[in-house]
Amino acid sequence: MSAILTHIEISEAAAAHRRNLPYTANARLGANHLSRLYQSMLDNPQSSVIVAREQDRIIGLIAGTKSVENLKKAIFSGYGFFNLIKLFFRLLLSPGLVLQLGREIYHTRSLEDSAYLTVLFVEPDQRKHGIAAKLLQSLEFFFRELGVKEYGVDTTSSNAIARAFYQRYHFQVISEKSGNIYFRKKL
Repeated sequence: MSAILTHIEISEAAAAHRRNLPYTANARLGANHLSRLYQSMLDNPQSSVIVAREQDRIIGLIAGTKSVENLKKAIFSGYGFFNLIKLFFRLLLSPGLVLQLGREIYHTRSLEDSAYLTVLFVEPDQRKHGIAAKLLQSLEFFFRELGVKEYGVDTTSSNAIARAFYQRYHFQVISEKSGNIYFRKKL
């Protein structure tokens, strides 16, 4: 049911991400950005992307990294000059996206060198079957293998389903800022 994402599945994962989390800054930056994000995570031994599949489709995905700072460097170093210019203009034309990215960077800067659950989603028609819990268990196994003792995650304050899930799995709220809730969990 769950397995490590392969290079062949990157575009499918990006499409599933955009479909399930369209409001996130990474999704708003577009499919190419998401593909680079997942490619960077696959190439980074301190990051993992795990998918749940049913037949021929991704029905859930979780991603995490031991170091957000190192992951960001890897993503943007792989962009190349031309793609960075395109990203700059996309940001220039989307002031709301600039504000969203600014808030995310500001509020997560103290977590830059921490392990972090970066993405978790399950397709709506597949929820309530324990898929998210199994994905979380797989990521925590990966983190333990790397020697991670605790990790963080954030969600919007309005996402009651995510808040309830994280609290059910023993995440502790560490702060609430600008419409986001930041959690930590000890392993």
